[in-house]
Amino acid sequence: VSIPRLNTFVDLVSEKDHQPLIALLDVLKRSMERRLLTIPDLSTNKCVSILFSGGIDSLLVAAVAHLVLPEGVILDLINVA
Repeated sequence: VSIPRLNTFVDLVSEKDHQPLIALLDVLKRSMERRLLTIPDLSTNKCVSILFSGGIDSLLVAAVAHLVLPEGVILDLINVA
């Protein structure tokens, strides 16, 4: 499974860990597609907000959301730290 622009994450780990990382990113991407792409009026609202602590988990969620959301939708990170 190829996830455009997330391949750089895969390049950061050893080759033996590529498959588990690709599987994790694929599951996360599919999950976020199901959630984000069902937001009512996303085509007219044009803004999605994410509560962002700055940790690795919220960084990964924000990065995948950026890939999943249609072009032109603004991703607003709200700092909760």
